[in-house]
Amino acid sequence: MKCFESDTAVDHHLVLIFLVLLACQLNMLWSQCANFGAFDIGEDIQISCSDSCVDLVAPSIATVAAGGLEYEVEEIEYVLPYPFNQGEVAINTGDDVYSAIIPLGFAFEFFGNDYTQCRISSNGWFSFDTEETATYNPNGINPNQSLPNNSVMGIYSDLNPSTCGNVRYYTYGTAPCREFVVTWNAVCQYSCTSQQVSAEVVLYEGSNVIEIYLGNRPNCGWGSAVVGIMNEPGTIGISPEGFNTGNWNATNEAWRFSSGEVIEGTTLWYEGEEYLGMGDTLNFCTTQSTTLTGWFAQLAPDEFCTSFDIEVSSAGSVFTNNQIEWAILSENGAALLQGGAPYADAVCLPNGCYTLEMFDSANNGWGNADLSITNSDGEVVNTYTLESGGNGSVSFCIDDYNGPEPNIENYIQVVSDDLTITAISDADAGFDWPSPICSGGEPFALIPNEDSGQWTVDCDGCFDEETLTIDPTVAGSGWLQVTHVLEGSCLADVEETEIFISATPIPQFTASTGALCDDEVFDFNATPPFGIWSASCGECIIANTGVFFADQADEGLNTVTFTTLGVCQGEASIEVGVSPLVESSISGPAMICEDESGFFESDVAGFWSSDCLGCIDSLTGEFSVQEQDPNTWTVTFTSDSYCPVSDEIQVVVNESVEIGASNVPGSLCETADEFQLVVDVAGGTWSATCPDCLSGDGILDVSTATVGPLPIEYEISNGACADTATWTVDIRPVLEGTFNAIDALCTGSTTNLSFTFDEDIPEGYILGATGNWSSTDCPGCIINENTGAFAANEVGALSVDFDFDHPCSAPLAGEVMVAPEVNATISEVPNLCESGDLQPLVAAELGGVWSSDCDGCLIGSSFDPNVGAGTYSVAYIIDEVCVDVDQVQIIVEPQADASINLPNWVCLALEGLQPGVAWPGGVWTANCNGCLSDIGTIDLMQAGVGVLDITYTVEGLCGDSQTVVMEVLGCDVETVNVFSPNDDLLNDELVFKYLTSFPGNQLNVYDRWGILIYQKRNYGNNWRADGVAEGTYFYVLTIPGKNTLTGSFTLVR
Repeated sequence: MKCFESDTAVDHHLVLIFLVLLACQLNMLWSQCANFGAFDIGEDIQISCSDSCVDLVAPSIATVAAGGLEYEVEEIEYVLPYPFNQGEVAINTGDDVYSAIIPLGFAFEFFGNDYTQCRISSNGWFSFDTEETATYNPNGINPNQSLPNNSVMGIYSDLNPSTCGNVRYYTYGTAPCREFVVTWNAVCQYSCTSQQVSAEVVLYEGSNVIEIYLGNRPNCGWGSAVVGIMNEPGTIGISPEGFNTGNWNATNEAWRFSSGEVIEGTTLWYEGEEYLGMGDTLNFCTTQSTTLTGWFAQLAPDEFCTSFDIEVSSAGSVFTNNQIEWAILSENGAALLQGGAPYADAVCLPNGCYTLEMFDSANNGWGNADLSITNSDGEVVNTYTLESGGNGSVSFCIDDYNGPEPNIENYIQVVSDDLTITAISDADAGFDWPSPICSGGEPFALIPNEDSGQWTVDCDGCFDEETLTIDPTVAGSGWLQVTHVLEGSCLADVEETEIFISATPIPQFTASTGALCDDEVFDFNATPPFGIWSASCGECIIANTGVFFADQADEGLNTVTFTTLGVCQGEASIEVGVSPLVESSISGPAMICEDESGFFESDVAGFWSSDCLGCIDSLTGEFSVQEQDPNTWTVTFTSDSYCPVSDEIQVVVNESVEIGASNVPGSLCETADEFQLVVDVAGGTWSATCPDCLSGDGILDVSTATVGPLPIEYEISNGACADTATWTVDIRPVLEGTFNAIDALCTGSTTNLSFTFDEDIPEGYILGATGNWSSTDCPGCIINENTGAFAANEVGALSVDFDFDHPCSAPLAGEVMVAPEVNATISEVPNLCESGDLQPLVAAELGGVWSSDCDGCLIGSSFDPNVGAGTYSVAYIIDEVCVDVDQVQIIVEPQADASINLPNWVCLALEGLQPGVAWPGGVWTANCNGCLSDIGTIDLMQAGVGVLDITYTVEGLCGDSQTVVMEVLGCDVETVNVFSPNDDLLNDELVFKYLTSFPGNQLNVYDRWGILIYQKRNYGNNWRADGVAEGTYFYVLTIPGKNTLTGSFTLVR
């Protein structure tokens, strides 16, 4: 819904112009970086027991730094953000010079324009105009077009880094909270070369705030100085009061330059770290004094709002006839947007009411302005027209947003203010302490006016809460914050006090000594200079002056103490040794060789030194030249006394005749020619353990030397210096050997080649002897030339050679025979029948041996299947130089049996008859049409009376076939009247002829009294009447499909 109320004839179209620009402004909300602004949540408050709750009210608007055209300057506390000597060097030397163009690292708004780079001057300023130059000294006040345009002047004056100091810069932090810093680090003034100037400028990303920190600018006899900023035309300049020109002196001053704007938001309330609530008002209750913080906060851009498309047209344009000036105000009067027309863009508007104010800046009419607003569905919500020359205001409200309500996480904190609440309690948390307190003094106690409550002391480990004592040596000097909270009957009393701890001075001796003769006088001095001198020797020192008289001191160590004057007295002590004069007598060598050492001695204890630095041991007197040229050196002895007398002696160091480089070889072959030995120091004598093999002038006859190590010595002397050098020459035998023959190899096999050394070579030369194997016939056969690993990759007689690594050797040769591979592959053998003939076996190559896991099945190279059905393994192996073996499985199938089990005849009454077979799975045939099924069942009714020829065939490798003849009779069951079971093999069983052709029958036999004596289903004509007496018996024979037969028979034995 849109609500508009107009108090003039102004058309409503222009309202949305301002709403669009409002959205643009909302997109410029600040992140949680360093923010600066004005926000006041009220005066400090006192509460009492009767009224311990307060209603706090915060404004809905605040002024924050954001960049613009109008700047204000305010003095701030001097807390230097970054050390002057930190950052990259921009200017290290040169007078009246400039840096290269330096990137800021972010966009910085300065007098309404955005800049990303600058150029720094050695004279205390930098400009966003990278071609700006200005005189070396400020000429006039700020602003002034002779000053550097578009510049920030940290300390614009005549500075000279060529004399001292440098200029530095750096960009600190990460987006969107970066800071660009320029520092003039202890730069000397040009005219006052001993006076140094230090200043720092900090540019803040986002808020576009400028801070200037002036560490030091001494007053110089010539020149002036300016601190401030100035725009590009040189028409607007802002400086702290008293710093826009002149020759002045300043130390530890700081200012902030900012361009602010009024914004609307809400307040987040906190007590310390505890969040209390959100809104313009807060009802707060407490039982003690406390401090509340109100954070003015805004919602993030483009959230919790509704998007609209705005279009504005007018008679004017951006460049001509644009005489519209307008501003949009929040409900609380904050100027949110201002500008003109035309305009076309999207805007996201939060719910709320706004006021649009507009007027004709030329005061002569500018033409009508048309505005339309369209929602996200593309529907034109409304159109408005503002008549030409109209002035006035329009009120409107927006309530289209119906999404979730924002919470604290959705707000961005911008600027804060603190409010102190003081509780008027009936308790007294006040306390006292002794005075003065010194940082080097003893612990002191806090004395509460009443009881002891909860204490907080701003130091680490200096406060003992049980004894209420503070150790000033731990707390250190300066102001110490102490807070005491004491509960009252309804409110607690809070006492916050800073206790000053005076620094205990630590004296430093500026003139002192640690040793004096017993007839000397010494004047001790210290800083700070005011204090009292004392000593362990009593009146040996003057208390006011520090003059020490050794003749009045004790022999040995005396303690001298200086105690400063003042409330906090510092103390420092030093030990002074006093003794009578001690003389000594020393002795030692007058001459030593430069590579030797000598000892000097004294008749008293003391210490040795020499002008040959590092040459003498101060305690033992051992003298040894180290990296010094031959020379005459002075050795000095100082007795171990507080009043020593030094004695000196001269020592001459002769040049050494050290033997250095030589051509003596480490080894020679026993067959070598004569060899001339040479060293770098001529004039000496050669010798060896073999008298005849080495001449004195160094000719070595190897042929007369014995194989093995030969010690050789060369000796030379030069006065006091002599040298001897020894070497050992290894007279080596010629390494020779014989190839160790190997059996022939099969292609593809591997072996290791080897040889045997000749017997006359000593064992010591055999051990560790190495060399390389090779083959000209088969280079690729040598797998490892060091170990002799050999692969039989080629067929034939292959030559191999071994060459020793040592030159004193002879190569050796051998031969390796390599045979071709053999192939024992067996040709495929088909399945065999156990009744079949011999099967010939065939292999890829002849000459092998056949074998099998069956006994007697191999006949030569043929397989006899008569061994019986089964699976048999047959192997064929060729075993020569090369070996190959193959194995196959031979399957012998069993001989099939097609025998048929059928009676010779069968009665026609039988409905079906199933023949028996020994080998299932065969094929049935008969000489009747349709009387025989696939599984061999005979339909007798279909066959009819007559003779049937029935054939059964088993197919396959070992198949079989058999035919039987069966007669089909048209018979019926015949009755019995007598039978004699007497084991005479005649009529021993009760037989009803043809009964077996009728399955499912049942026979019941009764005696003459009707008692059942025998019953059998499927009676098989096999009852012998065991245990039944002779006589007449009656039977009932039931046959399926026929009439029941009844009758009698006589049983006789």
